[in-house]
Amino acid sequence: MNATPESAEEKPRRPPRSMPLRDCRDARRLLAKLVNEVRAGAIDPRRASCIGYLVNTFISAASAADFEARIAVLEDRHANSRN
Repeated sequence: MNATPESAEEKPRRPPRSMPLRDCRDARRLLAKLVNEVRAGAIDPRRASCIGYLVNTFISAASAADFEARIAVLEDRHANSRN
């Protein structure tokens, strides 16, 4: 019989609580949460790094979309001012 000590058994992991990302404010909150969790030893730094990378990608995409929307408004105003 192959007995495994209880301390060597992997504990079942609970799925992490989801934190939806709707905007850059949510992303900043998640990044702050990740930093605090890494400092507290509550999350593996590699996992936090991966999530942080994805959150930063989200911030870049959201910022680009915001910038594009602002340019469209300015272009529309400019076009309407010529008429």
